[in-house]
Amino acid sequence: MQIDVALITNGAGTFDQALQCLAEQTVRRPVTVIRDRPWLAAQDDANAAGEREWYLRVDDDMWLHPHAVAFYEQRLELLADADDFATLCMFWCYLYQPWDRQIVPSIKVYNREASRRIGFRAGRNGSIHDQDNQFLTDAPRWGYHVLSDTSVVGLHVLRSADDQARYQRLWIAETPTLPVHKPIVTTALSPAEQRGGLNRLARLNQERGTTFAAFLEQNK
Repeated sequence: MQIDVALITNGAGTFDQALQCLAEQTVRRPVTVIRDRPWLAAQDDANAAGEREWYLRVDDDMWLHPHAVAFYEQRLELLADADDFATLCMFWCYLYQPWDRQIVPSIKVYNREASRRIGFRAGRNGSIHDQDNQFLTDAPRWGYHVLSDTSVVGLHVLRSADDQARYQRLWIAETPTLPVHKPIVTTALSPAEQRGGLNRLARLNQERGTTFAAFLEQNK
């Protein structure tokens, strides 16, 4: 089951490498680049771009493992045999943050028609995280459901120590029920050092016993 890819950017210095990671995928799929749009508008643009039933939304601070797109396509192909596949609107996996060594949600593939019906709208505080939660809240009201997978299929990267600290403070503020994992990082990792995190993904997935680990073993 082939998917489209939408890459959303607001000019982050990590964009070029995010695009390069998509160019290095073991299966090449159309990539639509959406530039300098507010989050809700970018979501709508991503939904409107492309013609395939499912599309992967990639932000410019997400660097994907070379097998990530192929893995999503295989998972959707397998899920298509389930009785409730017709009501699946989103499937997501995890990312690894090399700058604080945390595994975090999420990178998502959306069903195009279902997400159009559900719609993307602002949550209470207008943050990206809150808007994502709003979609999850709205989905069952329209008769849809979401699935997640413990697989870690890429990196969440930041271009400076200031970016790293700002992101971690934002995440802690927006998710007060989550434990605070580690102190905020104060030493920046270079892009090359962060990209090295891709080499850790196979071992991380083996340790977690994920379906991505099995997929990588089958596709050596």
